[in-house]
Amino acid sequence: MRNKSILFLDQYSNLSGGQKVLFNIVSYLCNENNNCKVILPEPGPLSIKLENIKANCIYFPMGYYSIGKKSFLESLTYLLRLPLLVILLCNYLRKEKVDLVYANGARTFPWATIACSLTNTPLVWHIHSIFSKGINKTICSYFGKFNCIKRIIAVSAITAAPFKELASKIDIIHNGVTIPSETGKSYLLKKEFGISDNELLIGCAGMLEEWKNQEDLIRAASICLSRHKNIRFFIIGDSLFKNGSAKQYKNKLVKLNNELNLKDKLIFTGFRSNINDIMNSLDILVICSKEPDPCPMVSLEAASLGLAIVSSNLGGVTEIFKDNEDILFYAPGDSFNLANKLNELIQNKELIQRLGANAKLKILKLYNLNVFLAKINSSLSKAYNV
Repeated sequence: MRNKSILFLDQYSNLSGGQKVLFNIVSYLCNENNNCKVILPEPGPLSIKLENIKANCIYFPMGYYSIGKKSFLESLTYLLRLPLLVILLCNYLRKEKVDLVYANGARTFPWATIACSLTNTPLVWHIHSIFSKGINKTICSYFGKFNCIKRIIAVSAITAAPFKELASKIDIIHNGVTIPSETGKSYLLKKEFGISDNELLIGCAGMLEEWKNQEDLIRAASICLSRHKNIRFFIIGDSLFKNGSAKQYKNKLVKLNNELNLKDKLIFTGFRSNINDIMNSLDILVICSKEPDPCPMVSLEAASLGLAIVSSNLGGVTEIFKDNEDILFYAPGDSFNLANKLNELIQNKELIQRLGANAKLKILKLYNLNVFLAKINSSLSKAYNV
């Protein structure tokens, strides 16, 4: 789709998985001579990257809400803020010539749908979360039937499954990533923390949130270190927000690390912007989510680097990778099971290499960025031509 004015909406200004996906889409569409503008809650890492590709950013007072289940006060605050966001978006759509609105997150869906319905503007949803029940599913099911919504992009089959009544609008498009050039292994972490060449590095990467469940890795690390000495563990990432409640889980992880007396055998790196270089320093990446992750970008990024991956057996990652062929799965919450999977890899370097090579080949063939963007372009063309 070329030479259109497309307005994107996102509920975050950071660079988590959904925002990386958004940036890739905006970058591609800008290069296709489309006029792309993005509405965000505030300036941040995402807006910096967007402005570097000449995509103008606009800021709406969307508010801040915890990830996962919302408190009554948060839900009430969102409802009270909703009319203002509808009015702001309606005014913008009436003032500017916008061919298509692209809502990249569930918190933007209700006000985007109302505003686009009132202004007769085509709308696309991109669902990055799993809403199998509860108020979020009810809201999506209700608003998803509005005529202004032309396509709904779901990042995995498990994401699309709760919305059978909207099946005619849904395109299932798994995320895609750029295949890095062959630059060899990075030794960034070993250099930064003075780690010897013969040590094996195992880590997880992502925001520190309860459902991401990094404590599985900490407990498994304690078990593995009782069996092996030349290994080091890393928790890469930080709390999404900096207030006290958002840091509670991080504090819980640090306390657990201290209780298990892991000391410098497990290192918290904090937030890192050069995530590919950091992950390329690892030998094994662990994904510990205890709730289904719709389509974790980190799994695709790690696989594109040729890393061996051990993941909880939930969510979209099970649609992409096969157990014992290009990944190892474990039961979330079972740190002994995770430790046994890691132990299997620690004792078998050939298995590490085989899993990494198989996963990388799968990304190269099926989940590279060009394949992903071609599918997105097809979906948007259908949306505009409906």
